[in-house]
Amino acid sequence: MNIIFYPIILLCAYGIGLAVRKWKKLWPVVTAAYGISSILFFGTYFTTYAEESREYYNKDFMEAVAEADSLEEYESLYITGNLGWQFNRDATEILTQYVCKIDAQYYQGKSNVSNGRELPAYADRYHYIYPEQQAAELVEMVGDGLLVLYQGDLQYIDFSYDVVDTVGDYLLLTVQN
Repeated sequence: MNIIFYPIILLCAYGIGLAVRKWKKLWPVVTAAYGISSILFFGTYFTTYAEESREYYNKDFMEAVAEADSLEEYESLYITGNLGWQFNRDATEILTQYVCKIDAQYYQGKSNVSNGRELPAYADRYHYIYPEQQAAELVEMVGDGLLVLYQGDLQYIDFSYDVVDTVGDYLLLTVQN
């Protein structure tokens, strides 16, 4: 979608070029306007916008999954399909594979080694869940595993749990025995 901006940028540059050639004194005004606009853009883009847009780049989700994966005492991870701004189980699986640097051979079940670690088979370690639809079965499913859950999904949990850690809008939970 952003490709539409390329012709617009070229047309703006062409128009500015024509205007500057016709009115030579316009050059400092154009330079100052673009300089100030650039400073304002970069000042916002790397500060307030970065904080506001973190949800759309799934920062909290990826940090929570990375932390969950690093906790090697849990053989199974049960990961929500809720990204906070959309519910997409396939996207959470892809992001998990990216964040955890899942090896293709490991994903295909041809190896038990991924990212230099020997792990249970992919299908036994990584489970992608719908807390809203699977709330009743979660206690049996999770067992001794670790649950990565969006805070908004706590309303579907009807069992006792322990919070291992909180990462942004995500909780790392275990079922309380």
